[in-house]
Parts: sequence; C-alpha cells; structure tokens
Amino acid sequence: VSGTTAEKLASLALSESHVEVRSQLAASAKRLPAASALPIVAGLLRHDEDKADRYLPLQIWWAIESKCSSDGDAVVDVFEDSTLWRCQLVKTHILWRLMRRFAASGKRIDMERCARLLELSPDAEGKKRLMEGFEQAYKGRALTGLPPRLIKAIDGAGGASLTLRVRNGEKEAIDEALKISANPNGSLTRRVTFLSLFGEIDEPRSVPVMLSVIDDKQATVRHAALTSLQSYQDEKIGSEVISHYKRFDGATQEVARTLLAVRASWSRQLVEAVFAGQIDAESFPGEQGAQMRMHQDAALQAKIDK
Repeated sequence: VSGTTAEKLASLALSESHVEVRSQLAASAKRLPAASALPIVAGLLRHDEDKADRYLPLQIWWAIESKCSSDGDAVVDVFEDSTLWRCQLVKTHILWRLMRRFAASGKRIDMERCARLLELSPDAEGKKRLMEGFEQAYKGRALTGLPPRLIKAIDGAGGASLTLRVRNGEKEAIDEALKISANPNGSLTRRVTFLSLFGEIDEPRSVPVMLSVIDDKQATVRHAALTSLQSYQDEKIGSEVISHYKRFDGATQEVARTLLAVRASWSRQLVEAVFAGQIDAESFPGEQGAQMRMHQDAALQAKIDK
C-alpha cells in the first residue's frame, strides 16, 4: 500500500468501532510489510474491548509474530510507547508470547531483544508477564549462555525465578527445589513443577528424593516422580519401583510399568518380578511388551514370550 493509505489504515485501526473491521485490519497487517503493518497493530492493541474476543488477540499476535524474524527490532520498537504497556490486551495476550518467541530462538540477537523488552517495561506487572514467557521458552532446556545484558535485565526484573535458577544449575536453588519436592505438606503445584523439572535436567541428587515420593498420597506427585525418573539410569530405580508396585493404584501402576519398560536393566527386573509373582503379567498392555522388545536383548525377549 502507499504511504498515504498505510497512514489511513493505522488511523482506522485506532478508531474503528466495528469488530469485523478490526479483524480484517489484523489479517491485512499480517500480509503487509512491517513499516505499514506495525502502526496498524499498535492501533489494534489499544482496543481492550477485544481482550476476551475469541479471534482478535490471536489475529493480532499472528500479525506481530510474522515480523519477528524479518523485523524483530521494529517489533520491539512498537513497545517504546509506554502507554501500550497499560493495555489489557497487551498484558494478557501479547507480552508473554512475544518474549517466548524471541527466547525460543536461542539466537543472541533475539536474546538482546528479550533484554530490551524487560528494560522497556515500565512496571512490575509487565516484567512478570515477560518472564512468564521467558520461562515457557526454556521449558525442557538448559539455561546457559545468556548475554550479560539479559542477565542484568532479569536481575532488574526481580531476579530469575527458582525454576530458572534450577535450570541454571545453581546449587542453592536445587537444594531448595529438592526440599519443596520432598515436603508432603507443601504446595502441590510447586512440588509437581519441580519433580517434573528434575526430569528435564540432569541432577542425580534428585533421584533419592523422587524415589521417596513415589508412594506419596497425591497421585500427581507420584506420577510426576515416576515420569521424571525415566531420565536417569540408576539400577536401584527399577528395584525400588518394583518393591512399591503392589501398593500403587491402577493408574500409578500404569505409569510405573511405562517407566520400567524404558531401560533394558529395569525391563529385566520387571520380567523377573512377573516370574516371581510380584506383578501380574495380565496387567500388561501389548505396547509395553513391544517397547521392552526394542532393547534387542534375546534373553529378555524369550522371557517376555514366556
């Protein structure tokens, strides 16, 4: 579009009262070059009446995301306007997605953009939403190699959360997370969060803690621990799980069988437990037997057949 038309579209995005027209503006912004699209987006972001709309927030995000690779700096420039940070649509739908998008790439230039967003945020709420997106981007990834500017910006936002510090391998953070995980009277959400996290990072000290909670009164805690233990190779994991197996409810037994089928040594222990009468062979679905056969262990396969 011409410069004149682009200006008119941006003005319309700011003042348009009809939701279907705003929807079309968002769809058009996605297809236009950044120089024409981003002023339209900036106008649409001010319509807090669209915060709960089924389509508009994601349409606007679709337009923004399409410029993140080609015009990432220009996207961040939009948020130099401090008044935008007060918009509910921005707080609810855009900030965390934008931070997650840049952080997920792992590229230094995008990490610098993450830092700049944190620096631009005028209040604690905005920083909190950005950090939520940052943590989502690092789910299942080690937190290493962050540029100094981003580290400083995170500190300025109140510091990294305990989850991020655990991912970063900080001993004190890991110690605290282990205590939270083991505490039967602690927050269920936090316990499950950290038990799941220990399955994503390599922390051998977590194995005894996870084994200690496989008979926890909370099923979600039991399942989180058993699932995370799949990431470790300790021989005693198999024998310990088998020793608790009969006390598990049906759903937990299923999670335990999935764990025991993961490694050849545990599968051998599992089959021996069946022969010893500790575990009912009839409880095994066919796919778990097939999974154990993938270990390419002839002796194990013969016992599975029997």
